[in-house]
Amino acid sequence: MTTDAREALLAYIATLLAIVLLTIAAVIICMSFDGTSEQLAKVIAALAFIGAATTGLIGVIGTFRPKGPQNPPQEPKP
Repeated sequence: MTTDAREALLAYIATLLAIVLLTIAAVIICMSFDGTSEQLAKVIAALAFIGAATTGLIGVIGTFRPKGPQNPPQEPKP
């Protein structure tokens, strides 16, 4: 495995891990909600932030593309 491929794989795994950790944090926040209206505003704000961060990371995941061999385009044969 080349250095570029290894770095791309590590970046992909790190981004995926961040998505999973943010999702787990959202679950913990939801489970800690005790039903009071004061805490409701804090929970909504925290979930909105986590949701926005997760959405951004999902967009980053979409930019990863497998890199194949870099072959120059072939000229068409007559």
